[in-house]
Amino acid sequence: MQKFVITGLQRTGTTMIVRTLDQHENIVCFGEMFIGKYPNKTPGSYQIWYRQTRLRRLQKLVSEKHCIQNYLDEIYSAPEYLFNEDQKREACMAMGFKLMYNQANQNPSILGYIKARQLPILLLVRKNYLRVVVSRSVRKIFELAHTNEKVRTPPVEIDTKKLLSSLEHIEAANSNWERLIRGNSYLKVYYEDFVSDRAEQLNQITDFLRVPRNSTLVPPTVKLNPDKLEEVILNYAEVVKTIRDTRFAHLLTQ
Repeated sequence: MQKFVITGLQRTGTTMIVRTLDQHENIVCFGEMFIGKYPNKTPGSYQIWYRQTRLRRLQKLVSEKHCIQNYLDEIYSAPEYLFNEDQKREACMAMGFKLMYNQANQNPSILGYIKARQLPILLLVRKNYLRVVVSRSVRKIFELAHTNEKVRTPPVEIDTKKLLSSLEHIEAANSNWERLIRGNSYLKVYYEDFVSDRAEQLNQITDFLRVPRNSTLVPPTVKLNPDKLEEVILNYAEVVKTIRDTRFAHLLTQ
C-alpha cells in the first residue's frame, strides 16, 4: 500500500482534493488528523487517539515524537476502525491524510516522520495568493468554508494595511515548505489547474500514487465565489492601489 500525505495552506483546495481522491475505489484519504481543536470530528484523529488510554497520554507527555510515530504507524496499517466498508479496506492501494503547514510547524515530529519514511507528498498550491486572502475573509466573516452547492456570498472588504504582508506570508510559506520536503518525492498540484482540467490532473495524481487511473471523479464540493475579483472584493479599488506597483500586481488579472 502506498502511504502519502496531502499538504498545503488553508484555503488552497486541500479539502476538495481529499474528498475527490477518497471517492477512488483504491484510495483512502482522510482529513486533518492533526487539527488542534478538540473534540475533532475527523475519524481516528490524533487528538482522539492519544486520549483513549492512560499509556498514550503518558507517552505524549514524555515523548510526543514517539507518540506521533506510534500513532502514524497504526494509521498507516489500515486498522479496521478507520473504515466504514470492508470492501474499501480490501481494495485500498494508497492511504493518506491532510496535513496543513501550520500543523507540521507546530509539531516538527510529524515532518520528521514524513522525512524519515520518505513518504510521497501531494503539495497543493494556489497560484493566486489574493484569492487565498479573499477566501480566508469569507471563511472568517460568513463562517463558510466548504459547500456542496453554488454559493455567492456578499463582497468582502480586504484589510489593505495587512494585504502585502499576507501575500508575502503565503509566498514565503509555500517556498519554505518546498524547501523542507526536498528529498521526498512530491507532486505539486495547482488549484487552478485542477479546477480547469480535472481529468488530466487526476491522471497525474493517480500515476504518482501508483493506483489505476480514474479521471471521472468529481469533487463533492464546489468553488465559493467564482466571480471576478472586482465582484467579490468590496474595496477593490483600494486593493488595486495597494498592490499594483508590487510584484503581486499580476494577481489582479488572474
